[in-house]
Amino acid sequence: MNLPADGILDYDARERDQRIEQDRTVALEITRDLIHQAGALSPEELERSVKVRCSVSCDPESPVVDSSLPREVMYAEIHAVHHYAIIKILCKLKGIQTPDSFGVAPSTLNHQAATS
Repeated sequence: MNLPADGILDYDARERDQRIEQDRTVALEITRDLIHQAGALSPEELERSVKVRCSVSCDPESPVVDSSLPREVMYAEIHAVHHYAIIKILCKLKGIQTPDSFGVAPSTLNHQAATS
């Protein structure tokens, strides 16, 4: 994993590439590259501690906190579900069917399965 020179993953200063948002082929290519890079990480790299900076409404200083790569991937996955829920609403408005589980948090799906 390549970290910046200061060793901080800075979500505020991340590189933004509009092609990812606008060109499905580019998005797929970059996703495949990220999957390849993740698969090449050693167990030591996967468990390495990292520092993360991100703007939050409760602290105007963009605090730096301790984290790990698995924790950041887990957050990204859960955050993606939030976006999927919005996409699901847009699809429904356009009459496009989505699977019932699309845009539903895994914990909610597990709870539903356990109580039905």
